[in-house]
Amino acid sequence: MIKAEKFGICNGQQVTAYTLYGKKCEFTVMDYGATLVAVRVPDKNGVFKDVLLGYDSIEDYVNNDGYFGASIGRVANRVGGAKFTYLGKEYDLFANDGLNSLHGGKCGFDKKIWKADIVGDSVIMTYTSPDGEEGYFGELQVEAEFKIVDDCGVSITYTAVTDSESAVNLTNHAYFNLNGEGNGDILGHYMQINSSCITEIDSALIPNGRYIDVINTPFDFNKLKRVGDEVNAKDAQLEYAGGYDHNFVLDRKSDDGLAAVTVGDLSGIVMKTFTNQNGLQFYCGNFLDGKKGKGGKIYNKRCGLCLEAQSFPNALNVENFGKPIIRAGETYRNEIKYVFSVERA
Repeated sequence: MIKAEKFGICNGQQVTAYTLYGKKCEFTVMDYGATLVAVRVPDKNGVFKDVLLGYDSIEDYVNNDGYFGASIGRVANRVGGAKFTYLGKEYDLFANDGLNSLHGGKCGFDKKIWKADIVGDSVIMTYTSPDGEEGYFGELQVEAEFKIVDDCGVSITYTAVTDSESAVNLTNHAYFNLNGEGNGDILGHYMQINSSCITEIDSALIPNGRYIDVINTPFDFNKLKRVGDEVNAKDAQLEYAGGYDHNFVLDRKSDDGLAAVTVGDLSGIVMKTFTNQNGLQFYCGNFLDGKKGKGGKIYNKRCGLCLEAQSFPNALNVENFGKPIIRAGETYRNEIKYVFSVERA
């Protein structure tokens, strides 16, 4: 079942929220920014918890940064120097992260009102980004499909096509706290990531093309360990970002695309992250600064974590990463699933 409700008005346009109900979970997504608003799943005691950070009103989503639950594009993550060169031509982007461009620029896909339709058991949202928007070339037609899978899972599938050529790297910027949003930090959460290396960053958090083996470093999550165990270790990579905010290069250990496993230490809620992408940005909320979220709860530093499946950051400027460019006749596709279960008390 899918229920549509008015969520508010943005720039004179009605914003609508859609709640999808499954056998064991429910989640809400709105057409402003194709944004996840809530994810409600049962904990080890059968009590439903909203495990997604966010706001109660459209005004708060519009007036606050943080990208809570938003669909990110045209190019997710950071582009160093807010520019890139393709086929000998330099393209200038909007610098909204120091000297760099972040998550699509000044007015990315997270700030657009998408067209939404209920199709069967899915909500499908579409947006057409015109040639030249935010400095990117080529018209890009984007679709985001949201549905419940595996009885207790959120599936997001992004596809995109272009009329000529276009850069594209889409993701979702959901912040999770598996103990319940607003219920303390996530440092006690356990994390496992199927990755043998990360992409090295500089002091501006820009990948430079080099890789770092995670073995014997704070970035080794190949076995479950607490997020907080080494987040403050003396390590240049951690010091640059104030904690984890790094692209993990995913190892394909299974055909189902399992990328990470996260466990809420108090709730017993387990979240498995699946994707067809090669990169997973693990961010542990280092820059959250006391925003007032749902129900007036305060979101302080490290009270939520993000697992953003995507192409490698700054790939437009790093040849060996492979430029995230599609051409006419090609279809970009990013499949993301967050599947929930519980560890019994």
